[in-house]
Amino acid sequence: MRKVALRTSFALIVMIVTLMMFQGCAKSPVIQEDVARAPQADTAVQVPEGDQSAREDTGELAKLGKTVPDEAVPPKSGKSERLGYFVVSTPDGDYVFYDIHFDFDKYALRAEDRDALNRYAKWFQDNRRYFIIVEGHCDEMGTEEYNLALGERRAEAVRKYLIDLGVAAARIKTVSYGEAYPLDPAQTEEAFAKNRRAHFIVSLTK
Repeated sequence: MRKVALRTSFALIVMIVTLMMFQGCAKSPVIQEDVARAPQADTAVQVPEGDQSAREDTGELAKLGKTVPDEAVPPKSGKSERLGYFVVSTPDGDYVFYDIHFDFDKYALRAEDRDALNRYAKWFQDNRRYFIIVEGHCDEMGTEEYNLALGERRAEAVRKYLIDLGVAAARIKTVSYGEAYPLDPAQTEEAFAKNRRAHFIVSLTK
């Protein structure tokens, strides 16, 4: 009888230990399954920016024949410190106003520039909605005050010539920047010659 009781107790102990081990093993895959199904943290998705070069200029100013390099597009400020021309986009197409150049320390118009102004005057007469600002520019020779005065004389020479050709005086303003906005900042005679100029700003606003 005593042996039977011992066997029974031993069997119960074995069963309890086996049951405990079975439960311990059963928990393991449950934990792994929970980890596998746990939601992952959101990650930011970076969308690459579009190709900037593919965007077309839809403003009033347009690229000449769509071939003018990006660095030559007139800045939004309206100042033309790095441009040798000005492009206007109209319903009839683009029109380019190239700079008028001057000899050293002069404000008299040269023959080749008079020919260009003749063409510009005709365009202004055919497109009376547009207003003009003529900028006077100089090289850096001389004092700042002298160059401001010389730039104003150059701009006024262009204005007077256009008026003589029939463009209304009320449509033309002048401004002098002197040496402040060089077309070419190099310290060479070639660069100085580029900077001795009158530049046009043409727009629909007065």
